[in-house]
Amino acid sequence: MEKQFTKITKTYSAKNRLCTAILDHFESLDHSLFPNKKEAVNDIKSRFNAALESYKGKAAVPKLECYMFNKNDIVYQVEDVIHISIYNVIDDLS
Repeated sequence: MEKQFTKITKTYSAKNRLCTAILDHFESLDHSLFPNKKEAVNDIKSRFNAALESYKGKAAVPKLECYMFNKNDIVYQVEDVIHISIYNVIDDLS
């Protein structure tokens, strides 16, 4: 089974403190390698939920949306502020 590589492909200036908190939770996710797609997706969702739980303000909760362009290209998006791409690893050199 192919491994999955995650990368934060786009970030824009956050519209509010909640988006900034979400981005902070995703920072360590950038350039991470996962053994399969399911674990990569679960980690993205758990970090998003952890950011929501840690936030104590009153900002509107943004949606975490998933776009599958084909079976190999997946992008998770938080509003238009954060884009996280999941790529298949073709050659594992480890």
